[in-house]
Amino acid sequence: PVTYVMPDGSTITIENDEGWYYVQRWYEENSDVEEEPGFQYPVDIVYETEDGEETVTINSEEELEVAYEDCEDDGE
Repeated sequence: PVTYVMPDGSTITIENDEGWYYVQRWYEENSDVEEEPGFQYPVDIVYETEDGEETVTINSEEELEVAYEDCEDDGE
């Protein structure tokens, strides 16, 4: 599951594809808001490696940006 912090500070936890309905509904009910939700940290991400999978815990937006950049660097 992933928990999002909505622009008003409320949270929505998504456990499966149907969970996106609640995010969509939130934006329908708050149609004047354009800001995207953020993650509630920590978040675990899984890297695929030559040896299998490696799970890394991300504790902040800064760590997520570094992980994203690492993925972009590996794709070149």
